[in-house]
Amino acid sequence: DKKAHLESMVQLTTRMNALARITLGNVNIAATTSLQAINPLGRELALSRGANVVMPILTPTEQRAQYQLYPGKPCVSHGADGCASCLKMRIASVGKELLTDGSWSDPPHFNQKVLQ
Repeated sequence: DKKAHLESMVQLTTRMNALARITLGNVNIAATTSLQAINPLGRELALSRGANVVMPILTPTEQRAQYQLYPGKPCVSHGADGCASCLKMRIASVGKELLTDGSWSDPPHFNQKVLQ
């Protein structure tokens, strides 16, 4: 059935996150909202299995409904403040911390390659 298939895709994706983390080390791996659209804890699963990047929805609230790339996209009706606090809570729930100082953060391997 479709629900079981989608859940198996979440499991496969998070396994790939873990494999990428093990084999590639300090690269950026996204915990995407599409995983959360399939499983309410999809982003948390990704973060606990190797992902280290979240992508907040920055589209103005009025336009979000027009920018749905897939059905069930989460946070479409939340404002920026609600989205930020929700994201912070989700990240903390898996023992991680959100970088909130506004700085740009390239993965460590990017700087290593540039310096070589």
